[in-house]
Amino acid sequence: MLTEPVHVWATPLVSLSDQQRVDFENVTASGWPEVGSRMMTRLLSGVDMDDGWVVVQDDVYRYTVLQEGTLLVRSVIRNYLATEVFWD
Repeated sequence: MLTEPVHVWATPLVSLSDQQRVDFENVTASGWPEVGSRMMTRLLSGVDMDDGWVVVQDDVYRYTVLQEGTLLVRSVIRNYLATEVFWD
């Protein structure tokens, strides 16, 4: 099981500055997910993906997971609430 996250953050998207919004939205992952996983299929086909974000339902929920030695999970709920959880 994972340890406690280093930080947990949530705020309305409209409260972010332009640069904070760019930093939050920009998700560039290196590497590839596990062969045969749903994420591998999404990356190869582009289905349910939008610039590195997995779109669960348009304008309702999207998320991204970046795992490169650390774990970062971001989500956007109803195009209003931005969330981020980070584990070291």
